[in-house]
Amino acid sequence: MNNLFYAVNIAPLRSDAALYERAVAAVSPARRERVLAIRPQGERCLSLGGALLLQNALKTLEIRDPVFACGDHGKPYLPDFPAVHFNVSHAGEYALCALSDAPVGCDVERVRPIPPRLPERVLSQEELASLTAQPEGAERETLFFRFWTLKESYLKAVGCGITVELASVSFDLSGGAPLLARPPFPGQAFFREYADLPGYCCALCRTAAGEFPSLTLADLCALL
Repeated sequence: MNNLFYAVNIAPLRSDAALYERAVAAVSPARRERVLAIRPQGERCLSLGGALLLQNALKTLEIRDPVFACGDHGKPYLPDFPAVHFNVSHAGEYALCALSDAPVGCDVERVRPIPPRLPERVLSQEELASLTAQPEGAERETLFFRFWTLKESYLKAVGCGITVELASVSFDLSGGAPLLARPPFPGQAFFREYADLPGYCCALCRTAAGEFPSLTLADLCALL
């Protein structure tokens, strides 16, 4: 199975009513019901973009009417296809979907001013020291969201979700490549960061070694 990583810009769904209706009609009935229950519309469009990406990614494996289940901590999986792993994330104007032959997690965040007191809540002491050593501005904001997306991608890959505090997961970025300094769970984890989306931080985590996929920017209309 090929490992796949897709992104789609969902901004047109927010501005084009006809395109939005086509997108709603294109997703499966079960997923459509969940998407339409989301408020506000901006979040609904992001979820819709993620659903379209996952649906099309699974079609590459000839999986057209998937049945989903949820693990103990809410991570969805395919009970009929245990060797197929996926994860979806979205933020700002982008939805992402990763498909892998090993447990996988992805996260994307728009780089923006850091909310007050948030670093003290979600960063380890080592990460916090690295952050405060950076001057105020874009470099500090980018570093913070690099930490954030790496942590989220890891916790989503291992399937524990929000049951673990982000501050308990610590990364060392001093060497450039992400290094998980204190793994809170047994087993290996491998990371890649992506700079394909200007103004965003994006990370992918897999629990097995191997070549990471490139991030493919999907055409929204081609997904419909």
